[in-house]
Amino acid sequence: MYRQWRECTKAIIADRQPKYKKHKKITEEYIDFARRQLHGNPELAKAYMNNHGIIKMRDDFLASRGLKGVDIIAREQQEGDVAPTDVSHDLVIVPVATLGCGKTTVALGLCKLFGWGHIQNDNITVKKGKPAAFASACCKELESYPAMIADRNNHQKRERKQIIEDVSKIVPHAHFVAMEYSHDRSNYERIRAATRERVLGRGDNHQTIQAASKGPGEIIGIMEGFMERFEPVDIENSPDDGFDTFIKLDPTADSRDNLEVVISQLYTEFPKLFQNHEMPSSHDMDMAIQAALNDYQVDIKHEIKGRDDRRNKQNKQQMNGQADAANGKQKPRGVEFFAVQLPATRVYAILDAIFRDTDPETAHMYTTLRQQRRVQTEFHVTLIHKAMANEHAEHWGRLLDMHNQAAQSEQSPLQPEPKLGACKVRLERLVWDERLMAFVVRLAPVDGSNEQFTTVNQTAHVTVGTASPDIKPVESNHLLARWLQEGSGSTGIKEIPVKGNVELEGTVKAVLSKR
Repeated sequence: MYRQWRECTKAIIADRQPKYKKHKKITEEYIDFARRQLHGNPELAKAYMNNHGIIKMRDDFLASRGLKGVDIIAREQQEGDVAPTDVSHDLVIVPVATLGCGKTTVALGLCKLFGWGHIQNDNITVKKGKPAAFASACCKELESYPAMIADRNNHQKRERKQIIEDVSKIVPHAHFVAMEYSHDRSNYERIRAATRERVLGRGDNHQTIQAASKGPGEIIGIMEGFMERFEPVDIENSPDDGFDTFIKLDPTADSRDNLEVVISQLYTEFPKLFQNHEMPSSHDMDMAIQAALNDYQVDIKHEIKGRDDRRNKQNKQQMNGQADAANGKQKPRGVEFFAVQLPATRVYAILDAIFRDTDPETAHMYTTLRQQRRVQTEFHVTLIHKAMANEHAEHWGRLLDMHNQAAQSEQSPLQPEPKLGACKVRLERLVWDERLMAFVVRLAPVDGSNEQFTTVNQTAHVTVGTASPDIKPVESNHLLARWLQEGSGSTGIKEIPVKGNVELEGTVKAVLSKR
């Protein structure tokens, strides 16, 4: 709470809108107090920004109210405004996804492990007022279960606004978690490949998408519509600031991996929800996903149709274009760069483990990247970018030949970026400044192979995230060059060695340019 007050005060001084999610009522009172203290007192503001007078400002506010920190917490608990770590019931998990991400599989896995409630939007059969009926059904589940999953795509802000507002009308102190399957535009080709494979492979065992009855082209057109309309969670602004926390998932990852990410974060954020029960074992999670995949059968089926003739025409044109590409009639996209792609869920877990036991100051950059959704949704080691093709013609030519041969042998529209090989990536050190963060890595052949992939960059690395959209991942090269020359510490660069022999197996692929 005190840390939140400090950040709000600095935002006021910088003429920014203070952002806060916890301890809302008392924080609003504190902000009013801070504004009055700072008004017409530039020296106080200057000192505060230099970290002088922070405790005095806080203590003066508490003294003006005749309160202590423990009194505030007690009052909030009495009024039902509890911190996430104290939440033990009325938790609504809101998936944010498109078709084929695996949201229902993960939801069923959670229900299998914890016995939570689960409402699927497609089981709501009313003809009018379906969103309100869905929210009402979710609230009904909270009468019997401490947590429930509001299972629909929720891929647009209006849907998330509706579920948060309608549930809160009935359950005023409900807590909401966004379970977002990240849809980074740069990762759309891999998301398309993964989700289409799942949807087309499950046939008619889905409530709205019966792939065995409809043609693949029609299904793909529907899926494209959802991806076009996807609006990512923006935790800093309405309506997504209504979420207590959000969990970032990889739509291309296995549901078993995503289930573990969800459970791990829920245990961290909401420990009292689990009533001191130990976290499920790997075997427990394996069995839960197996049951979700094998036992699930739909009872109610609907049909999704195009909204209008124009949308249907667009989908048909898009499908024809994809068919032309598969038949070699459309000009193939060029290679943007070659990279070793790493499993995102493993990288997220490693990052969390690195910062779990560090002090807040050390973890500040990573915490900020997570809170502002600036951690990458996919991780890779760039081997060579097309901008370096002339300078390193032999290196580029060898990888391009491998890509062309692999593309000719696969010839699959679902796999536009075929695998060229595999590579071990050892994570050695994490380096960052106030602009970005990156792993320093070492590349090695996989067991049983002599194929050594190398990078043309001075230092092999994996960009973790950048502080703002205008800072491009390529700037990792500049950071690491400065780190090699100047070191860390007083230079403004920080570093942490990665403990143990942390080695991941990556997939070598070409990343194609956008059309």
